[in-house]
Amino acid sequence: MKNILLISLITVLFGGCNSNVNKTAVNSRSKIAPQQAETNIDSLRKWVHQNLETQSIEVEGDTLKLMSADFYFYYPFGEYGSIDSIQSKYPRLKLQTVIDTSQGVSLDLYKMTFNQNFAKFIKNSDTKKIEIVYAKILDSNIVLLRGVRVGLRKDVFFSKLFNKPVHLNKINNVKIISALEGINHNYHFNLDTISSIVMDTDYLFYKF
Repeated sequence: MKNILLISLITVLFGGCNSNVNKTAVNSRSKIAPQQAETNIDSLRKWVHQNLETQSIEVEGDTLKLMSADFYFYYPFGEYGSIDSIQSKYPRLKLQTVIDTSQGVSLDLYKMTFNQNFAKFIKNSDTKKIEIVYAKILDSNIVLLRGVRVGLRKDVFFSKLFNKPVHLNKINNVKIISALEGINHNYHFNLDTISSIVMDTDYLFYKF
């Protein structure tokens, strides 16, 4: 009888220990790693790539604002002398020439579309180059210079702006203003990937 009681006691003790060990293991696995602290504005200004020729960096709410003189932000599709050159680079885009009379004169604008993607261009009579008027990109079929596209991860996008890893978990929008002319880029993020890209300019033409 004493042996039976002793065996029962040992079973209860070791069973309880194993239960505690299992609970501890489950709890440790269920813990979520703490989120890294946001990179401060001074670090962002120090780590921005020099080739971007950045003139200012600010954070307003969930938006990172950056002004840059880098040619990429003025020619995000590339630098071209004809609309045919753009179409050969982006063959999926359907080209349509439209006449714009919003400024009292007739001007040729080039409207290019594919699925939900839309872009409008004009040929600058002074520079003889194709310049963007407006663009809205909603899927990954259109890849801009430097590999920028919808679906790109936030950390990969930020690596194109900064030379060190940055933690900007609260940032859901990036607005980049070209210091060369009146054009701005708006990159919206959803679930840490680019979900839309909108480019707007100070051209007063009908943009849609």
